Amino acid sequence: PSSLRAPDEVREHLGIPRGAPIIGSVAALIPRKGHTYLLEAVSLLSHRWPDLHVVFVGGGPLMAQLCQQAENLGIADRCRILGWRDDKMDLVRSFTVVAVPSVAVDGFSMTALEAAQFGIPAVASDWPGIDEAVLDGVTGLLVPPGDAEALAEALNRLLSDEVLRCRLGEQARQRVLADLTINHMAEILDGVYLDLLRH
Repeated sequence: PSSLRAPDEVREHLGIPRGAPIIGSVAALIPRKGHTYLLEAVSLLSHRWPDLHVVFVGGGPLMAQLCQQAENLGIADRCRILGWRDDKMDLVRSFTVVAVPSVAVDGFSMTALEAAQFGIPAVASDWPGIDEAVLDGVTGLLVPPGDAEALAEALNRLLSDEVLRCRLGEQARQRVLADLTINHMAEILDGVYLDLLRH
């Protein structure tokens, strides 16, 4: 939508340099979402990518713990843990890659679809449900759950290879436009709500 702010404006608001790569996460800050592994992965990438930033959008009980972990890993200056935001889609649009590092079966990933609308590929844990939202090697990359090194490797692959990143992002965007019809989305949302009711 035309009302969205430009990615450079969002970056300026977050204090992130214009050209810096951003790994984004949109999820409640709860254990099964795997945020701790994403922080470890960013730490592993920090020397290779001195201007890399990670942005967490979502609130939850782990906020203080994640802030402390970022401090302990020496990457607090490149982390933005924002809590819940009304401008979520503005933020997603500014991401270079989106990460979905869940460590438990987590249902369909709406975050991957939201990013796909803007041609942004995902690196996600290989779980049933998530593997419907992220097609490995087609719209993103899947990695073993709870493996920070594999997560870092896949993120580095997309950050390093702009051609691959753009190809997967465009294929993700085309899939959202072509395949995910209103009826399919309704089925997906039914599954999401049922999943929420079970937890």
